[in-house]
Amino acid sequence: MAEQESYQIACIKEDLGGVTKSNRELNKDEDNLHSLMCCSFRRQTTNKPRDPTRRILTFTGMVCLVCTFVVIGIVIIAVLLSKLTKADKPFTKPLDIVSIVPKPQNFVDRKRTILVHRQNIILWKRQVTQLDNLLKKYEEQYYKPPSCQIREENNCSSLTELIGLNCSIENNFGYDKGYPCVALIFTKVPEWVPKPFVNISRSKIPQKFAKKYDPKLLYLTCEREHVEDNLQIIFSPLQGFRRSEFSAKSESLPLVMLQFFNLPIATDIHIICRLWAENLKTDNQGVVPSKIQFSLLII
Repeated sequence: MAEQESYQIACIKEDLGGVTKSNRELNKDEDNLHSLMCCSFRRQTTNKPRDPTRRILTFTGMVCLVCTFVVIGIVIIAVLLSKLTKADKPFTKPLDIVSIVPKPQNFVDRKRTILVHRQNIILWKRQVTQLDNLLKKYEEQYYKPPSCQIREENNCSSLTELIGLNCSIENNFGYDKGYPCVALIFTKVPEWVPKPFVNISRSKIPQKFAKKYDPKLLYLTCEREHVEDNLQIIFSPLQGFRRSEFSAKSESLPLVMLQFFNLPIATDIHIICRLWAENLKTDNQGVVPSKIQFSLLII
């Protein structure tokens, strides 16, 4: 009995010793973990914080670099555009200087085209209305005494009297018959007045004008491009614009009415009109264009 109690006491002591040893090992592991955490904390605290000034300088430098590349790109594009030839540069001056009535339309397969649809009453009545309103406006503003701008034999003539009889509201300006009238209105350019040719023989003006050249007129010619046919064009009141209408004293805008005859049906007819003056460049690159272009399509 005494031996059995001694054995149990010895087992209990052994178990207590194991527990004590485990506690020591656990405490040792905790100490090691604490040491590692402290070392890590020291390393983190010993690192110097980033300087905000350096961040600002870095960001500013990147912005300056991007701006530099953008400026260089703009300069390169500007240099390339400046080296374009005159033929390559887009030309839009005729659209600004000379107005066309009725207003040409842009279609998918053709640009600046006046479509004359003889069977479409709604369409050609709209075009006739544009021309009629134009002439009425001119009559009210420019051709009534005492502000009449055009005088024939000391009498003030109305615009409808000066323009051909076929180009009138009574005749639907020829749109129902396929003989359309087209008005060209010249928007005056400040400080620009057409200069007459001094030496007619050396000028490029057509010979039909050279024999009876009138220095008071800015001549206008129109023809079908690259095609010689029976196309007939009537100009009124004159074949050109009066130079007097370009003066600062004149209130009216220069106007010429064209009427086309013998037009082929269902054919794109490209018309080129040219102005003739000493101070107009034939390459169409001057302040005032020497060419006006549009197309007609009769169906």
